[in-house]
Amino acid sequence: MLSKYIPKHFIEIYPEIKKDRFVREEGTVMFADLSGFTNLSEKLTAKGKEGSEEISRIINEVFE
Repeated sequence: MLSKYIPKHFIEIYPEIKKDRFVREEGTVMFADLSGFTNLSEKLTAKGKEGSEEISRIINEVFE
């Protein structure tokens, strides 16, 4: 169910996940709906590579 949200490298090191088995790990998952983010990202990605880099910078600042 959440496999599209699990980093590929994590799935590669735990082949049990590929076989629909469970692996117990301690961690944190956060889902967030950032108001206005879709509009902002659409405007910035229209600027090309520089806009995409700006989105990455903004997201990194939030999580630092």
